[in-house]
Amino acid sequence: MSTLVLPNNYVELEQEEMMYLEGGDRFKSAVEGTIVGAGIISLGVGGAKALGGTTIMSMSVTAAAACGPVGWAIIGIVVVSGAVGGYAIGRGISGNW
Repeated sequence: MSTLVLPNNYVELEQEEMMYLEGGDRFKSAVEGTIVGAGIISLGVGGAKALGGTTIMSMSVTAAAACGPVGWAIIGIVVVSGAVGGYAIGRGISGNW
């Protein structure tokens, strides 16, 4: 029967250490980034809806822009929250959260 011979630099690692070496924490990062990003987007859309009501939220961008400052504010809120939320989701997926 042969014996298993391990190299000189063999080290036993705990499960948590393996997770860091293998990048197992990336999934958690992706989930957190997605949740935060979706939350930011929903807050932005909810804020815009509260500002302009459901009628203005169903308008096209051109029609909302024609509503003056309120329409411009709603467009700005939706665009900024979408961009920030998308950025958070992207950072989470890339593992840089």
